[in-house]
Amino acid sequence: MSKLNYIGEYIFAFDDVKNKKVIENKLAIVKKYITSDWRLKFYLYCHPSMDIKNDVVYRVEWCRENKVLPYLMRNRSCWDSDYKGFYNDLCAWCNQPHLFKKMTFEEFMKKRTKNVNRIETNIKLYNGMDVEKEVKWW
Repeated sequence: MSKLNYIGEYIFAFDDVKNKKVIENKLAIVKKYITSDWRLKFYLYCHPSMDIKNDVVYRVEWCRENKVLPYLMRNRSCWDSDYKGFYNDLCAWCNQPHLFKKMTFEEFMKKRTKNVNRIETNIKLYNGMDVEKEVKWW
């Protein structure tokens, strides 16, 4: 891979938090040869049945810590879930590398909308705090 004259990103998948150890081991090998930060991208599958904080957000934050780009791929059922607005905002942040690299999710939310309830609710979800199930998503 290091000898390829490849300009784009190298893309992998990190669909399940249970695979973290394997992903980390392989990432260490790849990073020996691809030393530039943010050249690797990980597709992150999410589904409403997944724990938002301990699975979805955990993998997003793992990407930030390892300086790899996430691309959040929502299952179709996310559009009908109680937290569809959160998934939309999280994808809008994660899937735009120039935003993801430069600001936190909280900073992004404060720039994205003036709706204080939306900002607070999404930040609570991101941080693993309980929110009412019957949130009216905007």
